[in-house]
Amino acid sequence: MDDKAPLRTARSAFIPPVIWDDDPESDGFTPVSLDREPARWHALVDADEPVVTQVEDGEPGGDARTPTSSCSKPSLVAEMLDALDLRPGLRVLEIGTGTGWNAALLRDRVGPHGQVTSVEIDPGLAARARDVLAATGHDVDVITGEGAARIRCGGRAVRRRGAARRGPRR
Repeated sequence: MDDKAPLRTARSAFIPPVIWDDDPESDGFTPVSLDREPARWHALVDADEPVVTQVEDGEPGGDARTPTSSCSKPSLVAEMLDALDLRPGLRVLEIGTGTGWNAALLRDRVGPHGQVTSVEIDPGLAARARDVLAATGHDVDVITGEGAARIRCGGRAVRRRGAARRGPRR
């Protein structure tokens, strides 16, 4: 892959309609809705900053103090993808699908003859990522499960070592 390959897929398509912004008064986060505050939502999503996409494991009525999913800073994502030196035709295993944006970027880089498998422990995040990946034309196999478990990737069983053992609070 060329040095500094561009990110060919826009992050905004993968960001949910409600995101979370720092709230210094509550020492937590406040929701920002695309429907109610489109200019603020777009400003946060279009910035070269991480975006909190879920708090308190998506459970309603929480105190919105603990971020449990986010979409990383685009410039950092680009650096990490460049460091991977991905090539067309490779098979990639990603642990932690989140929004699905990184999986889409991985798919862009491995091309139509490559394969991307992404594992997400949170069923709601996995389902949304599957839907958005399909809607944006990215063929990614999203598995709902724990990244530490044995999974199938590209026809091979893979066991991820060193994965975090803690899943979402239930």
